[in-house]
Amino acid sequence: MMTTTAPASADTRQRLARLVDNNDLIIAGPCEEFWHSNLFELGLVDSMGVVFLLELIQEDFGVELDISMLTAELSSLAALADYLGRR
Repeated sequence: MMTTTAPASADTRQRLARLVDNNDLIIAGPCEEFWHSNLFELGLVDSMGVVFLLELIQEDFGVELDISMLTAELSSLAALADYLGRR
C-alpha cells in the first residue's frame, strides 16, 4: 500500500519562500518561479547559499539538516517545505 504525504501548509511554504527571497538565496530570481526545480542541478543556489540556507532553516524552523540530505532528498523548495511542514 502506497502512502502519500500531505503537501506543506501555506504557512510553511510562505515562511520558506520569505526566508529564501529575503536572503537572496536563489541566484536567478524569486523562489516561486523555481518552487519545484532541483536547485542544485540548475545551479540556482551556490555552495555558500547551501550553507547559509541550512543555518537559516535551523534558526527559523528549529530543524537541523545536513548538506547531503538537502542536496539529495530535499533538492527542491517544494520538497523542503513538505519536509519542514512535517516537523
